[in-house]
Amino acid sequence: MEKLSEQNFCYLYRHFDKSGNLLYVGISMSVLNRIAQHERSSKWFSNIDHISIQKFESRALAEKAEQIIIKAEKPFHNIVYKNKIKQRISKVKQREEQEHREKYAPFYKAFAEFGEKIAKLQSKQID
Repeated sequence: MEKLSEQNFCYLYRHFDKSGNLLYVGISMSVLNRIAQHERSSKWFSNIDHISIQKFESRALAEKAEQIIIKAEKPFHNIVYKNKIKQRISKVKQREEQEHREKYAPFYKAFAEFGEKIAKLQSKQID
């Protein structure tokens, strides 16, 4: 059996649950050590049913494959993927808020002017 920690290769690994759902994708020059790190620090590690490992000739090739897989297969526990989703949601919310402000700007302006008129009438009654 070939060692999975040869320094001139990089490995892409995928963690799957019992249903075959992709939980996580990662790369490492020392894949067995990296998986052991996940075991110690990842709350989702107990959900892993099986792991697939692919060998790449370079880290650059493994990184490119990892990016493609994350984009295409959307692993549930990849923080990089989750952060991109959060960024997209944030952009959508910002756009919706801007559209809301633009749509209701005349109302807000009229409401502010009405408030100013009320304040003037109240100050006249006090005087």
